[in-house]
Amino acid sequence: MIDNKVYSETSTPMWHGVSDALSLSDSSSPPSADKAASAGDDLLKRAEQRAHTSIDRFADGVAPTVHHLKEGVASAAVALKSKTDQIRETRDRWSESARRSVRTNPLGSVVGALAIGALIARITR
Repeated sequence: MIDNKVYSETSTPMWHGVSDALSLSDSSSPPSADKAASAGDDLLKRAEQRAHTSIDRFADGVAPTVHHLKEGVASAAVALKSKTDQIRETRDRWSESARRSVRTNPLGSVVGALAIGALIARITR
């Protein structure tokens, strides 16, 4: 409800919200004005109820989709972690294999590295 107060130059209240405006009307107001105010209140209450119902219905409809999306994201996270672990294990195996190869045949490893370096240098010219 509007709670702003606006005063004229004579400091008499001009607007105190809907209920204050209705109560400021003189007592000789026609009964149709009271009926109109009551009808307006009823209309506002019905509109508010319909809005609440619509929002509740929307939330109920969206909830399964959000739940499904949440499960999908959780599943993707598990799959990503699994794949990351596999890649990490493969990297570790290859690194250990390269270390073992260099330890068992250091001269061949150095000659192979020089050959690969010369080949790369020749290709990039």
